[in-house]
Amino acid sequence: MRVVDPHGFNSALDVDVGWVERSATQLIIRMLGYAKLHPTYNFFASVVEKSLTAIATSSKKSAYCLAAMRPRQWTKNLVVFAAPLFAFSINLQSLLGSLLAFILFCSASSGFYLINDIADVESDRQHPVKCKRPIAAGLVSIRVATGMTLVLLD
Repeated sequence: MRVVDPHGFNSALDVDVGWVERSATQLIIRMLGYAKLHPTYNFFASVVEKSLTAIATSSKKSAYCLAAMRPRQWTKNLVVFAAPLFAFSINLQSLLGSLLAFILFCSASSGFYLINDIADVESDRQHPVKCKRPIAAGLVSIRVATGMTLVLLD
C-alpha cells in the first residue's frame, strides 16, 4: 500500500517521473517543504526554472554547463580534508564536515567563476584562449549562467 503525500508524490522514487513537464522550481520547492515562498523569490524561482529546464533538455548542454563551472579548479578545495588530518581527528564526523566544506567551497568558487565569465563575456570572446570557454563561445547562455550562479551561491 502506498501513501500519497500532500504534494501528490507517491514516494521518493516517483519524484523524477515526468519532471521535465512539471515546473522544476515548484518540484524543488515542494521537495524541500517550502511550498509558499515570499513573493520576492518569484524572479529567482523563474530564473531557476528556466535554467533547470534548459539544462535538462540535453546532455550536451549539461556538459557545457558543467564545464562552465570549471570543475578542474575544484581540486584546490581538497585542502579542507587536511584539517582533520593535521588535527589528528580522523573520524566520520570530521570527514563528513570536510566533505560538506568541500561541496560548499566548490559551489562558491563555481558561482564566482560564472560571475566573472558573465561580466567578461565580451572581452573573453576576443581572447584567443578564453573564447573557447562555454559562456564566451555561446554554448551556455548568459541567462542559464545567471540561474546557475544564483543556485550555486544561494
